Amino acid sequence: MVDSTYNLLCTQSLLTEPEIHLFLTQLQEGNIDDEKYRQMLVNTLVNKVYVYDNKTTIYFSAAGKEPVEITAELRKKVEGQGKGSYRTLMAEG
Repeated sequence: MVDSTYNLLCTQSLLTEPEIHLFLTQLQEGNIDDEKYRQMLVNTLVNKVYVYDNKTTIYFSAAGKEPVEITAELRKKVEGQGKGSYRTLMAEG
């Protein structure tokens, strides 16, 4: 994902390649426990979020991507695994 995002930023922005590389490097090295960092991630990567009674649909800022739906069942599974489990859950598929 970083490579495609990097290429998109290079071709559709006024930023230089080194500026984009620096931004993505800093993004990758952020502290997930820092609330300002988490807010910056949402502001940068998420376009819109729809919350329904039984699911949440997230549209990310990357062009051409399908929305991600988070059902109540998936949310319960993630919450039941504790901190850091989202990465593990997504890796498991």
